[in-house]
Amino acid sequence: MRRLRWYGWLAAVVLAVGVLWAFRVRLMAAAYARPPVSVDEVWGLVWREDVYVSKGSNAERRAVQAMLTAVDPYAYYVPPEDAALVKSERPSGALVAVEGARLVVREVWPGSGAAAGGLRPGDQVIAVAGRAVGAPPDRFERLALDWLPAQGEREVTVVRDGRRQRLRLRYRPFPPQEAVFGGVAYIRPFLWLRGQGRAFREAVCRRKEARLVVDLRGNGGGDPAEAAEGLSAFLPAGARVARMVDRNGRVILRVVTEKAPCYRGKVAVLVDGETASASEMFAGALQRAGRAVLVGRRTYGKGVWQGELRLWGGGGFLMLTRGRWYFADGSNLDGEGLKPDVDWEGEAWEEALRRIPGW
Repeated sequence: MRRLRWYGWLAAVVLAVGVLWAFRVRLMAAAYARPPVSVDEVWGLVWREDVYVSKGSNAERRAVQAMLTAVDPYAYYVPPEDAALVKSERPSGALVAVEGARLVVREVWPGSGAAAGGLRPGDQVIAVAGRAVGAPPDRFERLALDWLPAQGEREVTVVRDGRRQRLRLRYRPFPPQEAVFGGVAYIRPFLWLRGQGRAFREAVCRRKEARLVVDLRGNGGGDPAEAAEGLSAFLPAGARVARMVDRNGRVILRVVTEKAPCYRGKVAVLVDGETASASEMFAGALQRAGRAVLVGRRTYGKGVWQGELRLWGGGGFLMLTRGRWYFADGSNLDGEGLKPDVDWEGEAWEEALRRIPGW
């Protein structure tokens, strides 16, 4: 009888432990089954309750941009009202940079729409097309002044010598910068935006000098197709420059030259840490083909490409990093950049050319 009673108590304890364990498993399952943090829920609370958020403050765009930047340093968001800023775009002729929390004009190309509209180096840009520039400027705001509309004008507000000035910029075609130093031709292209590849090729084809310097220092790139047209001045028609591959390994685009070369002389390409993207594609293709010597500092190392993704309901679009690009030999320079053949730092690049055998 005592033995039966002992077995009864043991069975009860085992049953209780089993029930408790099952309850614990259910609690854990419920915890893990909770949905992830909802971006919509978080933003809804911020929009309703945060004192720093108000309508017209561009807070929503900046929140989306901050989220994108956290995972992709090259991504940016363009809301519907700003989509016109980058549609039918043409190169402006202005290069800008972020200095602290300010967006400052670094250089203005002679003959460009930016120059004709009165933009000057040193101007602080505080609004583009009537929309205030943030502090600090986000990636889209830094890019907005690269472009001008093909038709019409773009209003830009700047601070110059402590006073606000409202400028109206209209697109004008403009050539690359050209000069001749001691019998050496010098050409400096703008960013590889629409029409600049053809303008660069035409400038190269006019040169009669036996030696040519292409200055890509500070050139952040642009459209690979424009860079390929520039390369056609030096490489044979049909030369394979690069291939662009998506995240699944599929080839999206093959970059090749389409015109016969027009310049047979010696070529040196000046590069630095701001030479990036399509400009690295340009310089690297010439270096790999043995067609040019690279002079300067190691380049930026941007071996990825961005593509546009439209949002539902007319909600603008995202520009996201969607893949990598590879040279014809299969190499990718992302995070490494191009190593120059002649290491040089400074403005007196003429001295660096003396280090090149045969120059």
